[in-house]
Amino acid sequence: MRRLAKAGAVKLAWYLKQCGNTEILKTYSAVLPENAGFEDVVLAEAEADDYNEEQDALILYMISMCGDNPVAETLLQLSVLAALENVRGALDAVSSGNGNGVTLETACRIAMDGKRGVECLELVQDAFERFELLFIDDANKDVLKKQHIFDYRLFAALQGIDKLPATLNDLCGYMTPYDSLQQIYGVNEAYEGFKKRVIAGLQCVSQSSDANKGLTVIVSGERESGRFLHISHCAQECNYGLVIIDYREFENGSADLTTLKHVFRECFLRGYALAIINVSENKDLRARKLISQIERQYFNYFSFPLFISSAGDFKYAPFTGADYVSYELGKLSRTESVQIWNGYLDKTLVSEDFELEGIVSNLRLSAGQIKRVINSMKIIALSGKMVTEKDIFSLCYQILDDGRYNSIKRMKTDYYFSDLSLDPKNMQILERIRQQVSCHRIVMDEWGMQKKYSYGRAVSVLLAGPPGTGKTMAATALANELGLELYKVDLSQVVDKYIGETQKRLEDIFVKAENTNMVLFFDEADAIMGKRSETKDSHDKYANSEVAYILQRIEEFDGIVIMATNYVQNIDPAFARRIRYILNIQMPTAEVRYEIWKNLLEGDISTAKDIDLDFLAEQFELSGGNIKNIVLNAAYRAATEKVPVSMSHLINSIHLEFSKDNRALFSDTFGKYQWMLEW
Repeated sequence: MRRLAKAGAVKLAWYLKQCGNTEILKTYSAVLPENAGFEDVVLAEAEADDYNEEQDALILYMISMCGDNPVAETLLQLSVLAALENVRGALDAVSSGNGNGVTLETACRIAMDGKRGVECLELVQDAFERFELLFIDDANKDVLKKQHIFDYRLFAALQGIDKLPATLNDLCGYMTPYDSLQQIYGVNEAYEGFKKRVIAGLQCVSQSSDANKGLTVIVSGERESGRFLHISHCAQECNYGLVIIDYREFENGSADLTTLKHVFRECFLRGYALAIINVSENKDLRARKLISQIERQYFNYFSFPLFISSAGDFKYAPFTGADYVSYELGKLSRTESVQIWNGYLDKTLVSEDFELEGIVSNLRLSAGQIKRVINSMKIIALSGKMVTEKDIFSLCYQILDDGRYNSIKRMKTDYYFSDLSLDPKNMQILERIRQQVSCHRIVMDEWGMQKKYSYGRAVSVLLAGPPGTGKTMAATALANELGLELYKVDLSQVVDKYIGETQKRLEDIFVKAENTNMVLFFDEADAIMGKRSETKDSHDKYANSEVAYILQRIEEFDGIVIMATNYVQNIDPAFARRIRYILNIQMPTAEVRYEIWKNLLEGDISTAKDIDLDFLAEQFELSGGNIKNIVLNAAYRAATEKVPVSMSHLINSIHLEFSKDNRALFSDTFGKYQWMLEW
């Protein structure tokens, strides 16, 4: 650097001497040689170019950037001089406005024997373009007055300091070509094909005669699907480091096209490619427009590839001057999920009865989510606890449920099939549903049925029957048997009077269910799945369109959906074909009622010896929900009296339950226990 500064000092002194500014030379005699001659200028120029290629590669590169342009060469030398020495007054004696650097006007006059910049516009413009990224002046738009300041970032780069400047710390990151990366599991073969296309694209760019030719590489997919991991591996195998900027910084206003020049300078100084991550679809096309602007500027400066990671719905075609490689990461198949789990999972973390197949069959996580679950498992293991399958399911749902669900509510119960009191036929159907979900990966992936069933793969269940017969209980028990979470759709938040809004909200719910492996539960399903009617007015037309949408969406749904209704006769017949399983749950028989009474009155509850289960089961035709209410009311009454639950408490609670439904009560309704009634 001192040699460049010396050349700049000799040139400046020679120019001032030629102009007769001897007083300025005396003022700066410690820096500027007063007796500089033309021979000194030639000698200093020769010394300025004499750098060791291994130790001073960046300086040599900067010198090579000047080419045969004397204005560019002088600009570089004077900017280094201005950075090392205070010669502002001497530079302003040549031309004003240098500030802490050097203007092109000043460099032009010194290099071209006093000619003004406007007289050498071709050389000035060429010098400006050569150093546009090296010297950044955000404030001055006039080419001749732009200040070329050899700032601390350039000094740091010359000294081999590989850190981002403070102004970019919160906006950017970087990855060197030698960074250790996570291995890619699950989609290894697809990645190899993607990498080969990128390498072929780079070869086409290198063989092109077009100076602005470039390669744009877009990797799209869902969040945490491994988009950036694929970009990192590909860049590293092509010997590129990455300067990384998050597109969301542009969305929130933290970054703009001016900031981008500083980012480009980092690419320039390091020889790294640019990666723009987390690009999302923007309905006003702002994302596509901004990416297009960035792309055009980038390929004006670099032949490096431009990497973009985006959401799956971001559609972009680069401008005609760029080649294009795209790669979309779809949802993982169950086989790919198994490979990822096996790749990341340390088997010493889990108990001996751990079965990966059950988790993979029931939970469809992205690669990033799997990695996060396994990291959480390591924390549990470090606490000294062996991780069980139940722990893993809990961790998975902590990651899947990010709190954004306003129109669906989680239903958490401890019911299992053993708690249900249904007839054998319905219990057999529930068991078949459980088996189907468990074997889903084998049938769809290993047996190739997924190709033949592009739609209609949903496990759809309709639970029909009178109120209180256990439809909701059966839904929660099925979800628990599968190890999945049950989310109930809040129809009050879904159904909307405005045209099209109901469909939009339902679509949002179905997408969430597909992405998070939840069991979707529609209670009172006839509210949105009612029979279509003859179209007489616009109301009928849009009501029918809602039903048609539900029919279509259930057929396309790739998950588990359970519907319950008290009025199966109100359900549109077209749903029958699209629903895989229908359970008609009737009022319980006396034998079933006996088991319900018995189960509810067992356990820690304190009961008297006079309870007559046979009489209760035979005498009163009640649903399971009715019986639960009766036992609960009786328990509260007994607790108030501080006595065990007795037959009297139950008889009076039954009378209260009948009164709610306005049922007719006869003198023999309560038989031999009529005397226990208190009203």
